[in-house]
Order: sequence, then C-alpha cells, then structure tokens
Amino acid sequence: MMHNPAVLLVALSVTFVGSFSVDPNSAFAGPAAPPESRVKTQVFESQTFVIDRIYKSMTGPREITRVTLGEDEGPELIWVLSYNTEIIDTTTGADVSAEYMCHNNLNASNLTNHRRSIGAPPIRGVPRMFALSQGVMEVDFPNGYGVPVRAGEPFLLNYQVLNLNPIQKSIEVRYRTSIRYVLDSDLEEPLRPLYQFGIQGLKLVEGEQGYPGLEHADPDVHGESCSVGEVLDVSNQFENPDGNTYTNHWVVEPGREENHTLVTPRLGLKRDVSVHYIAVHMHPYAESIELRDLTTGETVYKSHITNRKDRIGIVSAEHYSSAAGFTLFKDHEYTLINIYQNDSDERQDAMASMFLYIRDESFEQARAAR
Repeated sequence: MMHNPAVLLVALSVTFVGSFSVDPNSAFAGPAAPPESRVKTQVFESQTFVIDRIYKSMTGPREITRVTLGEDEGPELIWVLSYNTEIIDTTTGADVSAEYMCHNNLNASNLTNHRRSIGAPPIRGVPRMFALSQGVMEVDFPNGYGVPVRAGEPFLLNYQVLNLNPIQKSIEVRYRTSIRYVLDSDLEEPLRPLYQFGIQGLKLVEGEQGYPGLEHADPDVHGESCSVGEVLDVSNQFENPDGNTYTNHWVVEPGREENHTLVTPRLGLKRDVSVHYIAVHMHPYAESIELRDLTTGETVYKSHITNRKDRIGIVSAEHYSSAAGFTLFKDHEYTLINIYQNDSDERQDAMASMFLYIRDESFEQARAAR
C-alpha cells in the first residue's frame, strides 16, 4: 500500500513533529482522554550527583533503583499516560540544563513477568518501558492511549549523568521523574494499549556485509549495508545470528556520516502493526534519524535533531505522536538511516535508536477473551 505524505490526516487527537508518511485511509475515532481530575502523578527522585568534570556518554555517575508504580492502589491495572524527567539544582531548587542527561530508563524487572501480570501473552523485545536522553526529556502519549502496568509491579529506574563541556564551578543535581497514570477502574471507556519496541543503528565490526539477521542479502531488496565502524566500547559489541559482529556505540570521524541499518529482521513482524508514538536517542552532532520503507521507497518517519550552537549538546530531537498512527507492514522491508555531521576537529561517539510505541493488539484480544 502506498502512502501519500501530502495528505493531512484529520483525527480527534494528532500532534507530530518531524516528517512521516501516513495511510490516508486510516480515519480514526478513538477513546477520549480521561478527565484530568482522575489522573494521578507519582514522583521519584535520584540521589544527589556532583558534576565537576567531563563525563562522556555512558561514563558518568549513575544510579539504578527499584521502584513500584501505584503501590497504594491495590492489585488493579493502571495506565501510564506520560513520563518525564527534570534535572534540579539541589541548592536552589531551580531547573538545570538537560545537557546533563545521559539517559533515564524505566525497565520492567522481567518482561515475561510483566506481560503475565497484565494478563497479556509474551512479546519479543527488551523490558524497557521508557528511555529519555539529552534532547528527549518527556514521553506524552496521544489522547486515548497508554501503557498498561499492574499496580505494585516492580520496575528498575536508571539515571546516568552526562557532561560534555568544561565546567567552571561544580554543581549538585538530582533527577526528578514524574509519571502520570490513571486507574483502570476510573476510566469511562477503555484506553488503547501500547508497548515499546526499540530499533537501533548498527556498525559492522567484523564481516563482509552488514545486514543484521540476514546471511544472504539482496541490495535491491534490502537496501544499503550498514557501514564498517570502530567500536567505542567492547561491551557494546556483539555477534549477530547472521555470523557478523556489530556495535551500537561507535566512533564518528570529523565530517559527514550516513549509515543504513536493515531493521526488518529485528522488527520480526508477523502481522501489520500500528505505531502511535516514536521517541529517539541520538548523540551530539546528529542531524537526523529516519525509518524508511524499502518496499515503497518512502520515508515512514524522520526525526530532525537540533544541536547547541555555543557548546556540545542536543537541544531537542523531534518525536512523533498520533492517535491515528501509521502502519508497519509485515511483508515490507525497512531500514534505519542515521546522519551525523561532526563539525568538530575531534572524533566523537554516536548511537542511533528509535523507540516505537506499538498498539498492543494481543493485550486487547486477551482482555476481550476474559
């Protein structure tokens, strides 16, 4: 099915930034947002971190703590509507620049147990629910959507400090995470469930052709191979079932770099799925990250990155949010394209991730069957 990016899709709730293509036939009338009076907010704060030096990606002070959502609500289902983090100066209480955010993740302790707790069948993927980073400090779902979790369910909350610029005076900060949710019993009509599925840009470390998950690739069908790259940290190097070795954390030389990664095997779609929110994770000097449909040749979604002018860092990274959503097709091929423009005279580090929030039809089917 071809998509026309020129079509403006009318829906009850659509907000988006970035460029994307949509199905013009996907008219939508979904559930309304729950009344704000019924929405609850749970706040978690990290320990105090001292920032007094350069901390490159994945090297800064960190904290992993166990938290529970809605622990006073009893055993019922709750729906997470949004997730955001602020960085607070512990001396003044004022907000601090988001440039000190390496990442903030909320992970289920065990994905299988999480799925069982909400009464849903297992899914492929990792137990990550939310992933924030520099330039991406919030995930706020479109009206009528949320991530279902069981009240009292344990999660792992992960904070890590980033500082890429010289600092004249040390500061002490805390990371404050706010999670908005609503009780299932307070809903006037059911919300539509989402789950997160991540895809990553990869660099080929060892091997002849970089098509992750494929032993025999056809460039006419599967697009460009991912580039050969230098791994930044061996802990981010892994051997893929295709027999090649890849990394998801690599070195970018001065100048422009474009990298393509086939993600069809990673997606592993058994049926068409509907995507309603996308967040991305990129490093400074990134220009864009794009999901492209190789079967149609169209851009599915492209996020543009805004970098700081006066120092190293990301100001913002575009996200996608739509109640109407768009479809990923099980019989199409998809590639992830990331572009870095390293304007410095030094080698820099890079990652490229896209976090898709997909409608959880298996959850809906299991719930309807009960």
